[in-house]
Amino acid sequence: MWVDFGGRKPGTDLVLRSLEFDMPHMGMGGMGGGGMMPDGLAQGETFSIARFHIFEKVSESSKLLQSLVKLRKLTERGVSNPERLVPIAASMGHMSPQLNGRSFEMYEAMDIEEIPVNTIQKIRITNNHGPMGEEMGMGGMRGGRGGMGMMSMPHPIHIHNQQFRIISRTLKGQDTSSYATVREGFINSGWKDTVLVMPGEEIDIIKPFEDYTGLFLYHCHNLEHEDLGMMRNFHVSLKRSLGRKKGGQSCSQE
Repeated sequence: MWVDFGGRKPGTDLVLRSLEFDMPHMGMGGMGGGGMMPDGLAQGETFSIARFHIFEKVSESSKLLQSLVKLRKLTERGVSNPERLVPIAASMGHMSPQLNGRSFEMYEAMDIEEIPVNTIQKIRITNNHGPMGEEMGMGGMRGGRGGMGMMSMPHPIHIHNQQFRIISRTLKGQDTSSYATVREGFINSGWKDTVLVMPGEEIDIIKPFEDYTGLFLYHCHNLEHEDLGMMRNFHVSLKRSLGRKKGGQSCSQE
């Protein structure tokens, strides 16, 4: 974060705030949008993050850069899988957060997680849930029962190895009025290693898998979810095309 304090008079206070927002409605067994946080702060209530106090005027510091390094431009025309997107489907049953219908296994990669090295892949990240814990999604994903029911909540999805570019965000069948209170805070330009996926949202990204082979994690960056197994592997290898092995077959690191 760049902050220019030039031109501010001594005695001035500047406050960085989290603005008010509404959480999209959560499903059965969820934590309602009007719930209280442990410190008594209501969910979505405005609060101060940091306060800056200008106490004296000093000589001008170094000037900010006028330009930054040019970004590598990635487009859909350069992807290797325009017709077969790589899925990352987030689901949240009772105490059982999963990605692509699976929990973490140290050396496991399903066929949909097999990636040829030195390719640029289009990935579709979704955060949709069926009733009572039954995951919605693509072929090969397992359904389940959530016990106490579903919780629909945002998931910050983090992908290891090279950074990626966001190319689209689409909200499908959820609380659009609540979504409108947070979408202005999203910064979709530039390189990313993490993207926040709201309930009912579908996000398309383009990601290079270059130079290195082996297992590379992708996971929810909510520590509680990650510890409960909301983490999987991409297996990047010298194969020219995505394998069609049986879902769940273990793949050793090359």
